[in-house]
Amino acid sequence: NTPEQDPYKLLPPLPGQIVGTGDSEQSEEDERVSSDDDGGVRCGTEAMRAFQQLRFGSVARWKSVDREQLVMAMERYCKLDTVAMVAVWTWMANHAIGSPPRQSTRS
Repeated sequence: NTPEQDPYKLLPPLPGQIVGTGDSEQSEEDERVSSDDDGGVRCGTEAMRAFQQLRFGSVARWKSVDREQLVMAMERYCKLDTVAMVAVWTWMANHAIGSPPRQSTRS
């Protein structure tokens, strides 16, 4: 048996230094991310921060990471998150709702 691994923790780290948000109070999620994170976009909080940095550039969390690296990290995270949401929806459609999902007839 192979031990289960969190697939989000398998996403590659970003090079460079992570800098705090500047908020005086950190949420429990912020504290967990700060203590566990080695520099990647691996949870929803980090994805929101990366998006904010890409969109506005106002709160740069990844100081030494260029825009292309951050975009690639977001793409990897979003692909994995989409697969996870499809798996949840499929399970719900098959088990919680009680009927299998309908197949799309579009090509």
